[in-house]
This record gives sequence, structure tokens and C-alpha cells, in this order.
Amino acid sequence: MSVIENEMEQLSDADRAARKVMTLMLLTFKNFTLYPENHTICINCIRKLRDALHDFFSAGATFKCGVEQDRLLFQGEPLYQHAGETPGENLPGILYRDGLRWITFHPDIEVFELNRFFNILQAYRFLDDEPEGDLVTALWEADLDHIGYDAVLYWEVEPLSRFPSLDPVGQPLQETRELMEISEHQGPQWPGEGSAPMVLWQLNEEEIDRLQRMIAQEEAWDATHDVLNVLLDILEEQHEPEDFSVVLEFLEEEYLNGLGHREFDFSARLITQMERIRQQFAMDHSWAVAHLNAFFQKISSVEAAEAIRRSLIADAGPLSDASLKAFKELLHHLSPDMAPLLAPMMVETRSPKLQRALMEGIASLLNRNLEPAERLLKSESEALVRMTVHILGYLKGESVNRLLLRMTRHSAAGVRKQALKSLIRRSPDRVESIFFLIDDPDVSIRRLLLNHLRKRRLASAEPLLVDYLETERCVPHGREHILACFSALGDCASSSAVPFLRETLLNRLWSGLFGGNHAHIKEGAARALAALNLEEAREVLQTASRSLAPHIRRISRMVMKERYGR
Repeated sequence: MSVIENEMEQLSDADRAARKVMTLMLLTFKNFTLYPENHTICINCIRKLRDALHDFFSAGATFKCGVEQDRLLFQGEPLYQHAGETPGENLPGILYRDGLRWITFHPDIEVFELNRFFNILQAYRFLDDEPEGDLVTALWEADLDHIGYDAVLYWEVEPLSRFPSLDPVGQPLQETRELMEISEHQGPQWPGEGSAPMVLWQLNEEEIDRLQRMIAQEEAWDATHDVLNVLLDILEEQHEPEDFSVVLEFLEEEYLNGLGHREFDFSARLITQMERIRQQFAMDHSWAVAHLNAFFQKISSVEAAEAIRRSLIADAGPLSDASLKAFKELLHHLSPDMAPLLAPMMVETRSPKLQRALMEGIASLLNRNLEPAERLLKSESEALVRMTVHILGYLKGESVNRLLLRMTRHSAAGVRKQALKSLIRRSPDRVESIFFLIDDPDVSIRRLLLNHLRKRRLASAEPLLVDYLETERCVPHGREHILACFSALGDCASSSAVPFLRETLLNRLWSGLFGGNHAHIKEGAARALAALNLEEAREVLQTASRSLAPHIRRISRMVMKERYGR
């Protein structure tokens, strides 16, 4: 036996299945880079990957793939290490670059979901100079039911850095270099003296270096920074309320003017310094605090929000990376009252980068004061409410849970689904408060809840599911829902559920409500017993396989053959 065969022999079934999934995943990614999605090779790869995932899921697990900069992991162990240097071929690097840290494939995943997933990967293999979106945003918008992910939001992990001062050292302008070369090699020509050159002077290396520094310093001079410092110095020197108010009014105009011209770094620095002055004056000049508070109300007004909107949305020009970074920093200094004024821009903008910056900034504001979120959740715009619910999923506090639970009863299915996703993300083991969504009119919401119960194998879900099935409330939603409920019970239950499942399969005479679903109930009970993987459950199935009732005998034998191979 070779070394490789020996290593494979020592692997568990789950590890072996995981390696197969990973291999097919990488192969599919590679083929999508070479062929169009409707090519036979790509179609076959997707189908094989789907089948490999279904084989993996048969063990009752979820395929959760960890993402590092150059590695993909399963259960903390690396399954793939990228060794090449081509960025567009580095799958873990592409995922990691846009903030993804986990990719999860859930049971019942469909071919179209995998196809969409790999198409998104292809669209964001490379970063353009002016990218139209990012991988995380594309996955969120795709809303794939059986593909989950965990992404790092930049505002969560690190504060936005201050702008470092510009390095005064630089290279001289091309024209300056040419002039110096003329000075050194030709010199001026005096009238009437023919072409004979005469050098008046020649710069030494130290003088040339000093001149270069002076030129670079002149080019890098930040006039707005100096103007701001002068204005703030003038403000701090005022000791009369009227004079103080005049300077504040001028600063308000400069702030709004900066917003309108995308000078977000100026506006952010102004707010930072004004916060410092307010703290300083609170101790020595208490009379000025009321004026300063009025200033902060003014810069968090509708007028300020409209200036930002005109700058970002109405002008519709692309933001440079430097301007976007400055805008992010500005958002962190604004009042939480600005959140409802800025939030509509998340829906209006066509730039995914700007949309993400707005979402992160609004999250930061709502983390400081949740009250403005109440107003946002009452909006008539479903898209705005859905984005707000998504943001709430990343905030802290029990009051956030109460808002999200309220949104699970919203009239729009998209809002309810996002609320359920946010609640699951925050508290994956708290099922009692969200279990009522098992009867939601939207099938994708019911499926999302049941898939979550199956994945987490929550013991607390067992009595809820037994009661739900026993009282026949599952019936109106049809066969797929009935079987999914029993499947979830089989994944969550213990031996205490065996009596109910035995009675359901062998003896119980269901009410007329079940109608044509009678056989589905029996099948669901049999599948749940098989999923329990208990000896007493297996004995029930064996008894049922010898039943005098043909449909019970047929169902039990079918399930036993699928589960036990006979």
C-alpha cells in the first residue's frame, strides 16, 4: 500500500467526503475560469459537486469551509493550500480579500445555487480600478438559501485610521529637472557672444536635494488644513457670546461647503476638533457649551444630509478610494440622529462600495443610540427596512433582539426572512421565540427555519416539533413541509420522541385533515426514526416492515433500505 493510500485509509468517512467536496469545488472554480457556464464541462462539474455535497450531508453534517488568506480549512485543518502567484486563481485569496471568513453549504442545496455562486466568484476574481461591487455584497443580494457565509465588517474589527500627514519628500517636477539639466550643462548665452556657453553657477547635490524637498513640500501643501487650524484658533480666542456665534456660523458654512464638494477629510477633522473644544470649554467657558451644542445639531440636520446626498447621489460621479475612506471616517463622528437621514441613500446609490460604507457607518451610529432605528423600521420602503434589519443583526443588546422579533411579523416576506437570518446569526440556539415562523406563508422562510433546526440539532426544538406535528398544524403546507418537519425532528430528537413516532407510524388514525397526506405522515415518521440512529428506533422500523398494512410495510422497507442498505 502506498503512503497516499495509507493516509486515505486512516481518514474518517467525513474527512474523505470533505476532501472530495473540496477537490470538486476547486475543479469547478478552475473550469469556470476557462469555459462559459453553459459549457458541458461546467455543467458536469456543478452536478458532480452537488452530488458530492449530498453524499457529505448524508452523514448529517453541514459543510463549513474556513477561509484564510491562502488556505481553505475543514474543522480547523487545512484541506487546500494555494501555492501559485496568479491572484485570479487563488480561490481562498479571493474570498479572504473581500472579508469572507467562512463559506457554508447546507443540505438540499440546488444546482442553480451552486451555479450562481461560481458565477459570482468569476465576476469578482480581479479587482478593477473602479469596481462595480464586491463579493460579499453580491452574495447578500443573491440571497442563496443553502449557501451561508460569515464576513468581517470593517467597522467591527478596526476603527478607521486617521489620515497620516503627507510626506514632504518627493520627486521634482519634470520641468524642474529639465531646467536644472540646462543650468548644469549649457548655461545661459549672452547676446552677441555667439554660441559659447557661460555657466553662472552650478548646484551641488545638497542644494539640489534641498530644492527638490521645497518643491515637493509646496505641491503637497494642504491649504484646507491650515485654514481649519486658523479658524479654530480664532474660535478659541473668543470670549464674547456674539463673537463666538459669528465664528461658529462661519464654521458651519465651511462644514456644509466641504460636504458639498466631497471634502470629507476636512469635515471629519473639523468635527473632531470641535468635539475637543466642546470638552475644553465645558470646564472653563460653560456659557459657550450651548452654542457648541447648537453647532452639532446644525451639522446633523436635514441640510447637512442633503449636502451629502447631492455630493454622493445627485452628482453620481465615482468616489476615489481616498474620498471613500474619508467619508467612512466622517460617518463615525456624526450624531446618531443622522442615521434616518442617511439611510435612504443606501437604496438610492448604485455603487456597492458606497452602499457598504453607508451600512457600516449607520451601524456605528445605531450602536451608540438605537432609537433612530425605530423610525427606519417604520419606513414604507421595503428595501430600506430590509437593509436596516440586516444592519441590526450586527449590533449588540437585547433591545436589538426585540426589534428583530417585531420584524419577523412584518407584512413583507423579504423583511421577515432577513429578520430571521439576523436572529439566527445573533442567537443560533434560541429557537422558542422564532419557532412560530414554521407556519409562515412564505416557503423560503419555513425552509430557512427548518434547515437551521436540522443544522444545530437543538434539543429544545424537540417538544416544539412534536407538538406541532401532533396537532396537525403542518398539514396545510403539503408534503414537502411535512417531511421537512419530521426530518428536523429526527435530527433534533432523543429517545423521548420514539413513542410519538412509533404511534404515528404504526397505530395512529389521523383526522380527515390529513387527507392525501396520510402516507406522507407515515413516511416522515419512518424517516425521523431512521435519523435518530437508536436501536429502539430501528426496532420500530423492523416491526413496521412486517406490518399487515401494505403502505406501512412498503414505507418502512424503503426507508430501511435507504438507511441501512437492506
